Amino acid sequence: MSTKYILNLLVLFAFITSIASFSIDSTKSFILDNEGRYSVFHGVNVIIKLPPYLPDIDKFDPLNSLNTEYDLKTMKKMGFNMVRLGVIWEAVERQPGVYDMEYLKKVEEIINTLGKNGIYTMVDAHQDAFSRNFCGEGVPYFYTNELGYDKQCNANIVTQFLGFVGTCKNLDYFNFSYDENGLPVIDDCKKNSFIEYHFLAEFSSAYKKFYENVNNIQDKFVEFWKVVATKFKGNKYVLGYDLWNEPSPGGFLEDFKNIIPGRPDLYSVLPLYKKVNEALREIDPNYILYFENTPIPDTLPILGGLVWGTMKEKPGDDNEPQVYNFHSYCCVSGANACENGEASLKNSLNLCPKFHKNKFKTEMDNARNNLHVPMFVSEFGACSDSQACYNEIMNVVSICEENFISWSYWNYKPYGDHTTTAIQLVEYEGIYNPDGTVQTIKEKSLSRAYVPYYQGLPIDFKFEEGSSTNFETSFEYHSDIEAPTVLFYNKDFFYGNGYKIEVINDETKENLLESGAIVLDEQNDNYINIIGSKLLENKTRVRIVFKAL
Repeated sequence: MSTKYILNLLVLFAFITSIASFSIDSTKSFILDNEGRYSVFHGVNVIIKLPPYLPDIDKFDPLNSLNTEYDLKTMKKMGFNMVRLGVIWEAVERQPGVYDMEYLKKVEEIINTLGKNGIYTMVDAHQDAFSRNFCGEGVPYFYTNELGYDKQCNANIVTQFLGFVGTCKNLDYFNFSYDENGLPVIDDCKKNSFIEYHFLAEFSSAYKKFYENVNNIQDKFVEFWKVVATKFKGNKYVLGYDLWNEPSPGGFLEDFKNIIPGRPDLYSVLPLYKKVNEALREIDPNYILYFENTPIPDTLPILGGLVWGTMKEKPGDDNEPQVYNFHSYCCVSGANACENGEASLKNSLNLCPKFHKNKFKTEMDNARNNLHVPMFVSEFGACSDSQACYNEIMNVVSICEENFISWSYWNYKPYGDHTTTAIQLVEYEGIYNPDGTVQTIKEKSLSRAYVPYYQGLPIDFKFEEGSSTNFETSFEYHSDIEAPTVLFYNKDFFYGNGYKIEVINDETKENLLESGAIVLDEQNDNYINIIGSKLLENKTRVRIVFKAL
């Protein structure tokens, strides 16, 4: 049976399955769950970049597993309600036009197990450094080989000059060993920062040809996404699709115009997204599209990190569900911002807070006032068990909390990550120590109390300054939403002596618990259901005050 025939059957099946579970609210500021609740997601990245491209699901491993009983217990205890899961092109298409449906079946099983435990999945077509050909992951090597990319810094007079001064390098410079497929050996790749591979003649040239659709490579990328979208269409646990991780400007070594902030977004990345989105809407009109801009040059690593560009246009039509999705790493703020791949203690207290504040302001202004879409920070952190890491995480998390921005920390576990700035500390970038214990600073920073699901429109959220335990939030109650507001709190870590909760009418100051307008269900560990009764009028402004004793 041909692959094309199988794909056609899958497409037919997709049309008769249920619609997507998640949607975007009318204010274009929030993702709604399948109960219509205004949702805030706190989660982690699970990206396995090398074969078998899957985590260990049979036994707990602090560096490699997912979905074991201990993994799920820990994730729920820490308040995680989503995972950004890597479904990499090279993992799905193992030979030209041949898709590994058994792999996708295993991915589906992972998604369903997570979902049954209240953890939803953003499917991410991850790439770093474009392809395994250049010590990265993403585009299948056999398609990369067909691009006819520049291998000698000889694309034009510009690359020749950059090669002469040493800015442009090629693979030969690193003296790699190669495997049977002609790909650099991973152990050799790890000897250098993967950032260096972004200045390869091969990388710059191949990315340029990708955007130019040389040998119809974009069309092959679209076909990959169609297979994935068809497989997961109607899955109530899928939060949507992140079309392409951290897109790079194509041909930036060949043409200096491609390092102008915002230009690659408009002329290279956006047309790619539009092509993919148009194809996927035919399969699933209701899927949520997550789109990213180019981290560099939109943020330039000079003067503390200049945020000069961003994605100024949506890939889809105004009525299509889509979310602006960006990453925020202090390391991007300057060449000396990080030590050993993560921010130093000094920078985490001075440089980094200023950088994140400026970056978020630019991104929020654009997403909310220009694009009119919700926001999601799908990567931040990537740091070890240190005070500097705690500070760096809190620099991001505190801004997200006040602005109802969902996030996913990089990363849940290292999973043998070979494309990370902190290659020497990779075993500690996840939330576990190598001995299997949860890192204290990760639990302290990532497991703060919050409201993942509101029974109406959220209005404000604020922690007491310097506290990880006391917060208050308000929302406009919507009586047409039947599912309750849910409050998460890490009982063992922050609330060992108990807690006090108040729920009041924010305008009249009426105690809604005493009047019976609000009922609490406190039976679930670490979660409290806040249920609006028939006594609570529609559009009442409800305030929740939650304090540790």
